[in-house]
Amino acid sequence: MVFEVAARVRGEIVGRAEAVAAELPNERWVAEKNLHLTLCFLGNVDSHRVGGLGRSLVRAFQGSRPMKFGIEGCGMFPARGRPRVGWVGVRCSGDLAELQGRVSSSALAAVGRPAEARDYHAHITVVRPKRGWSGDTRRRFERVFEGLTGEWKVDRGRLMESRIGSGGAAYRVLEEFALAP
Repeated sequence: MVFEVAARVRGEIVGRAEAVAAELPNERWVAEKNLHLTLCFLGNVDSHRVGGLGRSLVRAFQGSRPMKFGIEGCGMFPARGRPRVGWVGVRCSGDLAELQGRVSSSALAAVGRPAEARDYHAHITVVRPKRGWSGDTRRRFERVFEGLTGEWKVDRGRLMESRIGSGGAAYRVLEEFALAP
């Protein structure tokens, strides 16, 4: 379950990423078209559960209004040790935490999985490091994204299917869920 990021904001992120990507050419940088804000990651879902998943998500989105997002900071997961993800943070003018909780609970229940134990942190994944980064590399990544701004509005969420191939992930929209105006 994702929210789309406006093309101009994706372009700003990629412009900054290119500044550090030249120094880190062997990392897995997320393609511009694939930059998005994830509400809930489901992993592999049995095809017979997709219909129920859609019905659950319709209910989860009911009563939610369009939201305005902005870029806010950057970092890595985990914060200490070997990073697995380099990200750009996202702030929201609406009640994203409440919506994310409903979406996550509904979606995970529909596919037969327990709720995630970790707290939600709104972010856009920019890079997936293949190996450990030194402190200097981490600081260089953070400096490149320092001061990045950008805002956009969303009026719908998307249930996406991803297929991993040799060129990275390929995404396909399965269903969209409107946020009421």
